[in-house]
Amino acid sequence: MQLLARRVTAVVITAAIGVVSFGVATSVVAQSRVQPAGAGGAAPTGAASDASAAVEELKLGQVTDVRVGSDIVFPVDSYRMSPEDQNVVFLAEHKAMQSCMARFGESFDVPPQTVPAESHDYDRLFGVLDLAQAQSTGYHVVGDEILESGEGAGIAEKDASSLDERALDIAMGDGSDREINGQTVPAGGCISEARSITGDDGSSQALLESTVAYGLRQSDRDPRVLAAFRSWSECMKANGFTYETPAAAINDPKWATSKASAAEIQVAASDVNCKLSTGLTGLRVAVASAWQDEYISSHADEFKSLSGGDATKLAKARSLLATAR
Repeated sequence: MQLLARRVTAVVITAAIGVVSFGVATSVVAQSRVQPAGAGGAAPTGAASDASAAVEELKLGQVTDVRVGSDIVFPVDSYRMSPEDQNVVFLAEHKAMQSCMARFGESFDVPPQTVPAESHDYDRLFGVLDLAQAQSTGYHVVGDEILESGEGAGIAEKDASSLDERALDIAMGDGSDREINGQTVPAGGCISEARSITGDDGSSQALLESTVAYGLRQSDRDPRVLAAFRSWSECMKANGFTYETPAAAINDPKWATSKASAAEIQVAASDVNCKLSTGLTGLRVAVASAWQDEYISSHADEFKSLSGGDATKLAKARSLLATAR
């Protein structure tokens, strides 16, 4: 069990030196994905709030239909580094990781993490949106493992397993040997050193994730969204299913199986159709966007620092790569 855990840690290493910032906190997304049998899982966003806790109704922009995750664009997205720039930073951190490991006589052959050109993926932030997917796999996610750390798996375990116990100790800085080959292991391991070289302290990602989470929490207390939840529930009841919210449907204990049952697929398909007929997801996105605007405005200094910090991080990464050539 310990060795397996260490191998999973090796996967996390790759993700950590190139955390995939797809436009949403992966920990938030993970909450709305059905896990394999016995995995349980926390309730996703979208749990109806008590009306007494309702928030004010902010002025909304255009409310549009949302059928897939790529239909969703949030205000916070404009503050994200482009996929191209993120990949420059990730590659620089990977090079720094290799250099650090080499000082201790270890190689680091794990492939660097990359962000695809289409970097915003909100597919599961509001539960299942794609009807074809719901009709095929219900609430289950096929071929997508979510690590307990909340970071996406970027490589296969066979790649990560090339790191033995000693290499993992050096990489993560959690071994008992603080000096190897006459070199002191950096505090936090080579991974910490690699990220410190670019100034990647995780604060930018934390701010973006906080903004997304805040918008979701506030939107699901909005009276208009609460009313839409009730309309969605009535639609589901008309189809023969009793659920108060999409969160209740996706977290039905009956779905804790290795693959989707016929019953789960029926519920998931009705869930998607009722979201569309009531305009629930489009409304939630619009309200969450309004609250994101409010959050960004009230944290103006932090977002200004974020932009400056990302520019500095990118410049350091380019300099490191130029030197490494």
